Amino acid sequence: MRRISRGLAGVIGLAVGAASAISPAAAQQGPAQAPPSASQEPVRVINVTLVTGDVVHLTTYRDHRQTAAAERGPASGRGGFQIVERDGHMFVTPYAAMPYLARGLVDETLFDVTELASQGYDDTHARSLPLILEYATNPASVAATRSLLAQPVPAQAHRVRNLPSVGSVAVRVPRTGLGRFWEAVDDDRPAAEAGTVTCGSGKLSAGRTTKPIHSET
Repeated sequence: MRRISRGLAGVIGLAVGAASAISPAAAQQGPAQAPPSASQEPVRVINVTLVTGDVVHLTTYRDHRQTAAAERGPASGRGGFQIVERDGHMFVTPYAAMPYLARGLVDETLFDVTELASQGYDDTHARSLPLILEYATNPASVAATRSLLAQPVPAQAHRVRNLPSVGSVAVRVPRTGLGRFWEAVDDDRPAAEAGTVTCGSGKLSAGRTTKPIHSET
């Protein structure tokens, strides 16, 4: 996040410096600036809390463009974010999650804020985030799989049901508890060494829905 802020401050500094080099007379004689076009006006700003507990402010404009700004949660420490647009979707990935993404231990869709918002998992409509904890189970041992899935789920997660056929557990995590949940599954090692989910799961994925969720009780 600090890297993004420095870049923004540099652009603003250059703009202010250029303006100060113009004499007052020239400034008065210059043409008035045109008001922003309708396509440049935001029509909606949505907040989306990521699985890491970080909050993304997703802005949509009249021409359907989107921009994103991220606000660090306690679990991200001093880490920054990678913000990219791909195929019309804004992906906001905390640096803390990148080692897990690189090793396929976290589902990339958890950081697709455009998709999360379209599915109704923004802070206005969703009180919790559905997740799938995929464990490294032995398909040949049904008893071992059931024993592994019966262990306590990470902090703040609420078990919905076990999925023994795929060695997974479906859970829901309250939006306000996502930071603590991430701290429970993050092994806290340096990025160069990280890459295992200490809750014992082999992969952390988004819970799937067949239609958008507009409200939760």
